[in-house]
Amino acid sequence: MSDLFADDIIFDAPAPTVVIPPDDLSTPTVVPGTVFYLTISTPHTDTFEWHGPFTSFTPIIALVSGLVSASPSASTTFAAALKTVQKNGFTQLIIPDATRKAVEFMVLRVECELNAKVKGEVEEGHSVFTVVRTGPMALDIDALTGKVRSGKATGRATTSSIVGSYTARKEARAAAEAAMTSLIENESPRPTPKMSFPANDAGGGLIMAMNTRAKWEVRVFFETNTLRDAAERYDADELHREKGMKANLRYRGI
Repeated sequence: MSDLFADDIIFDAPAPTVVIPPDDLSTPTVVPGTVFYLTISTPHTDTFEWHGPFTSFTPIIALVSGLVSASPSASTTFAAALKTVQKNGFTQLIIPDATRKAVEFMVLRVECELNAKVKGEVEEGHSVFTVVRTGPMALDIDALTGKVRSGKATGRATTSSIVGSYTARKEARAAAEAAMTSLIENESPRPTPKMSFPANDAGGGLIMAMNTRAKWEVRVFFETNTLRDAAERYDADELHREKGMKANLRYRGI
């Protein structure tokens, strides 16, 4: 008897090959008015987080120092380049898991944005809005029916990026809407985005779109005081390490 499903189902599919990207300790291009972000993507947990915007590399170096402490190889790499990166920063650093470094790792990247207005607001301790976009993320589709089984989607770690920061709610919302338009403009069928913003645009918000192929998100976050919050997170992580606990630097994550 022939197997009707032989061409559709592979029971012993090989595990996907994990490619670990290289370190890049080159100095980012910086001009007056630049702000900085530290992004952290973790492929094996499919998460993306970030810290910032900052007006200098100093808070980023402090955060990275805490993160690399759990990985001997990353600690060695970072320590060897510390004098240079303290002054000029870096572009990308990989932190492999100490026990499963072949498949589990974090990608740390420094992102730069020329935005003198936001830099001035952050230096004064004022609030800013940060916009992050994600997608396309692959949907959880049933192999037999071809229908979406759940709203769960994968690919957040590799498709997320910072759009930018803004000093006004209207600017941030307009940037978020433009980012979503850019994400889905070539989709067919083109999904209709759904928006969720607090009354009077206070705080952050979410724009989401989904079709039969993928899912997209654009989020607006209200950053109250990035310098103070980074210091508080670093102090908490120092306490964790003193107690023999792992680093826990999740500040802004999706």
